[in-house]
Amino acid sequence: SVLAALGVRSTPAAPPRRLRLAVVGDCHGQYNEDDNAALLALVPDAALFVGDYDNEAADIPRTIAKLHGALPVASIMGNHD
Repeated sequence: SVLAALGVRSTPAAPPRRLRLAVVGDCHGQYNEDDNAALLALVPDAALFVGDYDNEAADIPRTIAKLHGALPVASIMGNHD
């Protein structure tokens, strides 16, 4: 399950907690370090980036990569990547 993959455990006495997932997409060149800070301020359990980052430039993927270690991050490419 997604919760188990993120290390969220449950016991018979304690049901699993809800997962706070931040979903970001269609940045099209409009994502930077300030957006990373805003995302982290939301205190999500994980972040999912769903593509269309910067029309083939590498700046946004590099910025997103800086989140690794702070929270689990997954990303997929969009039709403009």
